[in-house]
Amino acid sequence: MESNAPTALPRPWPSGLLFGVIATMANLIVFAIARAASGEALTVPGWNGNPPQTVGPVPIIIMTLVPAVLAILSGMLLARFTGAPRTIFIAVVGVLTLLSTGGPLSSGAESGTVVALVVMHLLTGAAIGFGVARALPARRAAAPATTA
Repeated sequence: MESNAPTALPRPWPSGLLFGVIATMANLIVFAIARAASGEALTVPGWNGNPPQTVGPVPIIIMTLVPAVLAILSGMLLARFTGAPRTIFIAVVGVLTLLSTGGPLSSGAESGTVVALVVMHLLTGAAIGFGVARALPARRAAAPATTA
């Protein structure tokens, strides 16, 4: 007997959050190494006359976990509305990760700060992207055939 129950959507929350926490820890390690190597706080020049911003643990935690939640939600939408959610998700994450490095690269900060921030952006994209992608189906399951 065939079931007419809808196919279950993937559950990327556990994997996405786990890898979001892993990315956060990795970013905090990169931050600690960069700060120890420079002996100073990591600062990014302010734009439009704003004062320089200091990079610290709390902004790193927030700016790593927020993209994790957004990636999970995006993955769920792709799984619901596209035929190849994993492939599309990986492509989008790859492009967005590379584009995200433009901020640090164009910030005018010291080279050590730029390197640390670029590494953090790449770690975040790779870890969260992997965590969510592994929970997404390669192809959306076809609806079961109905019999009359």
